[in-house]
Amino acid sequence: MAKIYTHLEKLEKNIANNDGFNEESQQIFSEFNGQLAAEQLPFEGFAKNKFVAPTKVANIPTRPDETTTAGIGWVGIKDSYYITEKKVENFTWLRDASLSTTILGPPIETFSSSAPNWTASIFPLSLAYDRGVFLRIPTKEGMLKGCATVDTEYYGFSKRTAGSPAVTGNFGTEGRVQLYVFVNDILVGTTGAQPAGKRQTYQIPFAIPVGASEALDIDIRASATFDTGSNIVTFPDDAKVHFYSAQLWVRNQYR
Repeated sequence: MAKIYTHLEKLEKNIANNDGFNEESQQIFSEFNGQLAAEQLPFEGFAKNKFVAPTKVANIPTRPDETTTAGIGWVGIKDSYYITEKKVENFTWLRDASLSTTILGPPIETFSSSAPNWTASIFPLSLAYDRGVFLRIPTKEGMLKGCATVDTEYYGFSKRTAGSPAVTGNFGTEGRVQLYVFVNDILVGTTGAQPAGKRQTYQIPFAIPVGASEALDIDIRASATFDTGSNIVTFPDDAKVHFYSAQLWVRNQYR
């Protein structure tokens, strides 16, 4: 808000005060009514030559080693956008040999509870995806906002071997899956630990102030646990976490 200065009371012949009771409030609220001063203009200001369409850029790195550059972006005068995505679009996956109907898949990555396949730590999905989970972009001083989207599936088959009645289920574990968003290895967003709940699509919005940089990394990571919590439950089949489609987009709003 602009600086506001109070006014001296006017004296007329030292007899009567001409008090403008509404003058101060009118001055304060004038900015909200459209009377803007220079203090409200953006840092870089407005000029006719700045009202131009953003420039599309390609070959944005989507893996840390830059072996894949499948991201795209649009760079404007006051902000820039970048996006990468990986789609699973074909219904060609036969989940089990005993089934006859194919479903959407196969997944891009699968972790199984049978050692040593389980993801025992925070795992960068960019090790499995060539796009959709990692961006390396230039930035200007300002804010970085975006959202990560990952389509997952976590299920297992459990069987109670004691007690009555015997219970079976296809997601009866106490396991958890968790997704994270990191910006230059700083955690900026997470789903929290999510229970095994069959098919789920997660979105993680995030925002963080950034400085000027030639290469800032944004990536999605995951972790999972497989905990039985009881000695009367057996698991005849492996518990599995599948990762399908993923998308990552960011916007850099300049200061």
